[in-house]
Amino acid sequence: MNKTKAQRYNEMLDRIIDPEIKRLKTIEKVAGEILVELESKTTIDPCGLEKEQIINIISPVIKKHFIHLL
Repeated sequence: MNKTKAQRYNEMLDRIIDPEIKRLKTIEKVAGEILVELESKTTIDPCGLEKEQIINIISPVIKKHFIHLL
């Protein structure tokens, strides 16, 4: 069965975007693990931030310094 132009375009976007999404999820997972480890070692005052917001603060630092490792 032939694919439409839109289907081919969507598949192309998936091939381009999927690796980046996987990389960002890996970074987010590592940031979450760092937060859990910190919480196990010390008391963290989140200053009203949700856990996901703290992870989003940690993630860019990981991305900035260790992006070539992923």
